[in-house]
Amino acid sequence: MKSITVASCKIGNLPYNCHFKVFESMILPILCYGSEVWGHQYYDVIEKVQRKWCINFFGVSNYTPKEAILGKCGRLPVFVHTLKRCINYWLKLIEMPNNRLPKQAYIMLYNLDAFGRNNWATSIKNTFFGFVWIVQEVGDKGTFILEFIKRVSDTCKQEWRNNLSQRPKLRTYTAFKGILEPEKYLFLNCRKSLITTFALPWQYRREDITILPHT
Repeated sequence: MKSITVASCKIGNLPYNCHFKVFESMILPILCYGSEVWGHQYYDVIEKVQRKWCINFFGVSNYTPKEAILGKCGRLPVFVHTLKRCINYWLKLIEMPNNRLPKQAYIMLYNLDAFGRNNWATSIKNTFFGFVWIVQEVGDKGTFILEFIKRVSDTCKQEWRNNLSQRPKLRTYTAFKGILEPEKYLFLNCRKSLITTFALPWQYRREDITILPHT
């Protein structure tokens, strides 16, 4: 996590688009490495990296509620990206010839799931509607992926709104923020400190925090 802070400091006072372009091109591929295998599960340790990147963009305290910081940046969980890669790999597997080793391993997992042994195939099955798993076919892959990611994204957005409603500290924020999308003022050409003050006025910036001695 310290390396994330160092990397964010090195890129300096970049605008919103550039700041998160760096994240998506340099940090996200590392976070998603090998997610074809583990991407069907949500890992908070992975999500913390994105939250830290958002916190560094605003320069606010690490104690800023994650719902507020992600809401201002309009960021979906990294889980959406890892699950997409996992499903893309499943689509690749079901189209492989049966003589390929990955396909043979998948058939083994599929059969084990049929006998009640939970494994990677079980997690993929639980992700879909039943009919897709039964026929092992999705038709047009591009359309399927788009519809699937839209469904997952909508679920994450609904969960974000539910978490907001359970945060008493964010009741005023909730009155003005109901959609998980980047705020328009993030794209203005102005100093980041002004964006921070306007975006999260109830939060202290990192440089304003004073550590009081123990009494």
